[in-house]
Amino acid sequence: MARLIITSIAVYLLTAPTVLACDCEYQGSFMKMTQRTPLVAVVKVIKYLTFKEIYYVKTPMSMEVEIVEIYKGKEDRKTVIVWGDIGYLCRPYLSEFKEGQYYAIAFDKGNFHGRHPDEKDTDYSISICGAYWVTVDFGKSNVTGDIDSGNRTISTIRLPDLRSRLMNAEQSNKVSGLQIQNTDSSIAFKPCLTPISYAVDDMLLKEQVGQSLSKPSTNPIFKGGVDELKKYFSSNPLTDTKAKGIVFRVHIGFVVNCSGQYGNLQIISKGKGDFEMLAQQVLANAEKMPQYWQSATVDNKTVDSYQILSFTVVGGALDKVSYR
Repeated sequence: MARLIITSIAVYLLTAPTVLACDCEYQGSFMKMTQRTPLVAVVKVIKYLTFKEIYYVKTPMSMEVEIVEIYKGKEDRKTVIVWGDIGYLCRPYLSEFKEGQYYAIAFDKGNFHGRHPDEKDTDYSISICGAYWVTVDFGKSNVTGDIDSGNRTISTIRLPDLRSRLMNAEQSNKVSGLQIQNTDSSIAFKPCLTPISYAVDDMLLKEQVGQSLSKPSTNPIFKGGVDELKKYFSSNPLTDTKAKGIVFRVHIGFVVNCSGQYGNLQIISKGKGDFEMLAQQVLANAEKMPQYWQSATVDNKTVDSYQILSFTVVGGALDKVSYR
């Protein structure tokens, strides 16, 4: 009888289905992980695409994300598909990423240890064997996660600071990628063509940049509209006590190039004394706004164009902002 039991166990072990599991250790912070992947970008999660029931829970298998900024690598599409875990792929469950929220992610190529039948090499995946993503708050212009700790410590830094560090690392590693405007002056903004031929229809702006410039078919716009832009400026008011208790206006002209990058910001309104100084502070805040602009178009082609930000500053608050 004992021999029969042992034989039965041996047969079961030889014929039982193989149980796969992810087996990897923590390999480092986000800054370290970005050195290992072909694409690093800030994205917005648009929607979940496909689902599978895992442990009786409906779990997203794939999601569509919008490319907002690229810090490393090249991706010409505005939206891409990202595939997640099915239980043993060393990827995160995509329920970690909330629809409508922003993340900076170090992406691997699709079909990397993939088991999804519809996953393509042109899609993307994310590893969990390190801090391969951090959360982005565009309203506050902050990034939160295991940024550079090496021991899973969570911290928060300014988005422009993360952008600068990643872009400088990209340059030092001599990896070709999509350049974007940065508050770091060592990374120069460039129009696609010079001279610039287009400007939105604003008298004050054209007095500064040239009356002969043509109006584009569609103006540069902030993705998500002016309400989305207000979230950033409402979280970044002037802190100078001289701004308290007064109301003043500031107009800032700038260029949005054919790739949706902004730069060349300049004050085009006139002010003296304290008002001139406060306008410079508004300009400094504007130079750190998210790189989330959509280019102007002419004949359905994207073009460089001047745009204008108009602020009514009340007690230092910058939420009363508009553009053409």
